[in-house]
Amino acid sequence: MKVLSNAKINLNLQILGKDDSNYHLLYSVVAPISLYDEIEIVLKNSEEILVTTDNFNVPNNEENICYKAIRELKKYKPFYKGVEIKITKNIPIQAGLGGGSSNAAFVLKTLNKMLGLNLTNEELKEIGSKVGADVPFFIDNKISIMEGRGEKITNIDCSKFNPYILLVKPNEGVNTKEIFDLYDNTPQEKIFVAPILHEILSNQDKEEIDFYLRNDLLRAASLLVPNIRDIILDLKESGAYASSMSGSGTTCFGLFDDLDLCKKAEVKFEKKDYFTKIVKII
Repeated sequence: MKVLSNAKINLNLQILGKDDSNYHLLYSVVAPISLYDEIEIVLKNSEEILVTTDNFNVPNNEENICYKAIRELKKYKPFYKGVEIKITKNIPIQAGLGGGSSNAAFVLKTLNKMLGLNLTNEELKEIGSKVGADVPFFIDNKISIMEGRGEKITNIDCSKFNPYILLVKPNEGVNTKEIFDLYDNTPQEKIFVAPILHEILSNQDKEEIDFYLRNDLLRAASLLVPNIRDIILDLKESGAYASSMSGSGTTCFGLFDDLDLCKKAEVKFEKKDYFTKIVKII
């Protein structure tokens, strides 16, 4: 079976502290977007799990997040089939777009159907949370508020919010753990505004949206990749009414009302040899 596995952007990302296990507690409005990896899933008459990708930077062994997801699925609801996964990567890695987590979620959802396991979305989220913080989001795959370590997902209605979104990723990627560690050791002003954002999105209050697209990891990411801030400012100068960074970076995004302006901005960033893509919320 072939499936498409989409990316996401964090419209905001705020860190509320840490839990007793020293994990960061988050509050983020997350949206699924129209940028896709392609996954082929084949069942085998064996116990073997085999995962391959066309990106040499993505592990093809037990360290692959899809491999881990299948292993956790077998623990939760044993099945006696082997699984072969082939992934064609179009979502950049180390980009804050959740490509690996999306792959794992769609593998779980697809195997649930192919094997007739009849697991609920809540059960799939529970399994997914064991392998990646963003995996539960992709089970429902709707614009949502994500809280806690990422396991608490609340779907929200932002149907009126439908901008053209230009993704711009510089050549450098960043390691998520490194960014969080740097965040912990970087003094910064912390302003918690997250609960207001989804209301502003629903009301299409464009004058305020940019203020509320706060990403607490931006400063740490910019210390490692300084041109992140330049890209965010350049997006606004190119006609975006709001811009920010997704997740732990390094992908930035701009929100546009005007498709022509968005396309002109895309060409501008392409000339700098950045990854660019115009997407919509799905």
